[in-house]
Amino acid sequence: MAILMVFGKNLIANNVVVTNVTLTNQNTSAGVNNAANHTFIRFNITWDNSWRVTTGPNNWDAVWVFAKYQTFGGNYAHATLSTTSAHHTVTTTNGVSVTIQPSADGKGVFMYRSSPGTGSINWQDVLLRWNYRTDGVDDNASVTMQVFAVEMVFIPQGSFYLGDGNINTTPSANAFRRNNQPLTTAQGREAYLVTSENAITTLSGTSTLLNSLYDPAFSNSMTGNAGYTIPANYPKGFNAFYTMKYEVSQKQYADFFNTLPTAPIADPQKGARNITQPQASAARNNFNWSGANLDDVALNRFGTAGSGDRAQNFLSWQDAIAYADWAALRPMSEFEFEKAARGNDVTYGPIYPINGEYAWGNTSINSWSGGNALNDNTISEGLVSPSTNQTNANYGTITINSGTVSGNTQGPVRCGIFAAKNITTNQRRQAGASFYGVMEMSGNVAEMVVAPIALNTSTCYSPLLNYISALSRTVHGDGVIPSGSSDITTWQISNSGVWPVVKGGSWSDAVGNLATSIRYGGYTYNNCSTTLSASNNPVGTTRSNNVGFRPVRTAP
Repeated sequence: MAILMVFGKNLIANNVVVTNVTLTNQNTSAGVNNAANHTFIRFNITWDNSWRVTTGPNNWDAVWVFAKYQTFGGNYAHATLSTTSAHHTVTTTNGVSVTIQPSADGKGVFMYRSSPGTGSINWQDVLLRWNYRTDGVDDNASVTMQVFAVEMVFIPQGSFYLGDGNINTTPSANAFRRNNQPLTTAQGREAYLVTSENAITTLSGTSTLLNSLYDPAFSNSMTGNAGYTIPANYPKGFNAFYTMKYEVSQKQYADFFNTLPTAPIADPQKGARNITQPQASAARNNFNWSGANLDDVALNRFGTAGSGDRAQNFLSWQDAIAYADWAALRPMSEFEFEKAARGNDVTYGPIYPINGEYAWGNTSINSWSGGNALNDNTISEGLVSPSTNQTNANYGTITINSGTVSGNTQGPVRCGIFAAKNITTNQRRQAGASFYGVMEMSGNVAEMVVAPIALNTSTCYSPLLNYISALSRTVHGDGVIPSGSSDITTWQISNSGVWPVVKGGSWSDAVGNLATSIRYGGYTYNNCSTTLSASNNPVGTTRSNNVGFRPVRTAP
């Protein structure tokens, strides 16, 4: 029997570790190069601080596992896994039962605890069935295989509030509201309850209805104060989905970059996704590619080694959707961002927002206090005096004095840096965590998400339907980006595509921009000149030192 050859490569992304990647148990019993032939990808996987709870958020953390293979002389391609759960197993669970849930398109599997519990995961001899003939790979091919694991958080189905809180202060700028009553009244400051994935028609500026969605960022700038209809396919956040636990890290972006087509830099395949910046060391970006080594990027800047666990900044919208396509994920919607931050308690129901709240559910916030970072620029980068340090967000153009980088530096910090502070009270606030356990949704890097419609500032906006977002909760990346860019047309910025905005604020933003309900930046469409224009310049093809990304996937 012919044996597929494999060259294993370890993967470390945040605190997920994949080791001992091999191919095993090839089955060719159906005949040479038969469509039913398959093999198994074997590996070990570990990560820390795993959980599954049935109270409060009623959710769990997981890993999204997918594989890339390279036949001799070829480019990396996405491996198609079996869509049957029983075809995937874990030989040694070390006391933690496992659920392996494949996606319907065979692009990957979710792995998570089967039962409530907390602690570390150590699953050995994981066996994922690879239907290699589906990918056109011959029985006797020589294959290099890489396995990627991305930490995710399950956001369960349920209603949630969109917008800001009903108290006697002005809510976040342009926040969604339940009606268009004056902000001087209590009704005018009410949040909107999302109860399904059905289409939503927003109120016009002249409507007197008191229980429908009002979008002041749109209606206040339109002739006639018009409303618009958000289609059913636009992800409302009601249905279950998985989001990345952390913002895309520099190591994760490098892993993506290193499996792109190895074309010369003059060809806009790999070079188009090159985010090396001449002055990037000033913004703590370790990504560095000279263009000489076509299959390996170094995570260092100006001779300083980097762990790659910091959030990746300098991402454009094109970089972001290329990563999402490659990882078989999709962009997050504005609604999903607020759902992931705010939540629905299994006992008490949807959580009503506090006015101006941050992702941890209140307005208590502490910026980085300066001083030397503990183990700066390593996998254990953390706060000095972690048991007493009150810092829970990275914002406000703070200065971090680093012992490993010359001078004072400003920029993103390690993903999950505030979670390991050994504080037993106010844990969610101290860790800077969302209701569901998603990290750094306020601060670090601003996150590109998709608005339901272009946030237009002109009065030349007609007809409306041309500018409704085409983002769909059923469309995910297929892992294939032969040009180095996403080929999903509905993710492109156009009058029939998507409209990215940024949420959550960043290391360089004022504290107000970190509020969950605030909406700022993005693309507008000026129908007078029929051209796209950038507002606050955060997305599109332009890169900014404070903008990153966090993709999601609709739950199977």
